[in-house]
Amino acid sequence: MIPNTLLTYLDNLPKWPAVPVSIAADGQITQQAIRHSSTDTTIIGWSKNESDIKQLVANLYQEHECWRIYPAMSILATHIFVLTTPIAEPLVKERIERANLDFDIVAMTHIPNLNQPGMLVMDMDSTTIQVECIDEIAKLAGVGEQVSAVTARAMRGELDFSQSLRSRVALLKDAPVAILDDVKDNLPLMPGVQVLLSHLQVNGWKVILASGGFTYFAKALQQRLGFDAVFANELGLKDGVLTGEVVGDIVDAQYKVNVLKRMCQQFQIEPTQTMAIGDGANDLAMLSESSLGVALHAKPIVQQQAKIAINYSNLEGLLFVLMGGVIRDHVACHH
Repeated sequence: MIPNTLLTYLDNLPKWPAVPVSIAADGQITQQAIRHSSTDTTIIGWSKNESDIKQLVANLYQEHECWRIYPAMSILATHIFVLTTPIAEPLVKERIERANLDFDIVAMTHIPNLNQPGMLVMDMDSTTIQVECIDEIAKLAGVGEQVSAVTARAMRGELDFSQSLRSRVALLKDAPVAILDDVKDNLPLMPGVQVLLSHLQVNGWKVILASGGFTYFAKALQQRLGFDAVFANELGLKDGVLTGEVVGDIVDAQYKVNVLKRMCQQFQIEPTQTMAIGDGANDLAMLSESSLGVALHAKPIVQQQAKIAINYSNLEGLLFVLMGGVIRDHVACHH
């Protein structure tokens, strides 16, 4: 369901004049009529601070360049803006990022359509939830520093994921199973995840969890958030303690890609209607395989390769991205 405030925004969008903006030497902002072209780059951005958007308008103007910036609106306590320009996408992003303001942006080119069947595949640790479960288990087992150091290196892509996972789990040998419940009962959700998933589900999207973490927690989140399917690693348990082993196949980068492909077939989802979210090196292949790969507060290597990097907002920001497809179509139809 698209919020009524956004529908009103879209309905009014064609009525606005070609708005921007030319800034004279004396600082006066004047409006210029600009013809819209289907080859224009269209950007949607969002920020918690309206002043950042005003500052962006002031920073974007350069001689001989035309920017059409639509009036910002507020939704979910976030200010959204749309701009179009004949400038190529890489230059647009470079120019905006140079402004050094706290907002996230995405070019509305290959965005899935929120109003058509789609699928989200997302990571669990530091993506769906705010913590790394294995680090939380390790703290309670008394080996926190050793495990978290390996986790950090694996997330940066410095270690083979499968090998690093087995070495970390081995350090948990003989830890009591009861500590898993302590972690499970205190999993902090990533801000915005409930809003994002509920909107996707209302629109008929499938939501999948594919995690290099553990089924013990993934299944609990499935009950809590309504994932259609979850894929994660199985911890070895025996006589009330952890065996220090991973049972069965490890959910590594290729496994996540296979999940995305297999779920597309199972749910009959077009590949162009897929989105993936992750934060670590183990997510890169999945992000690349999806139509829209999103790096969420991610490691530098992931941000560099993902189609979108969210650094300032939370998961609600992805709603604006998907709604951006609707905005894009309205802009194209009315100009």
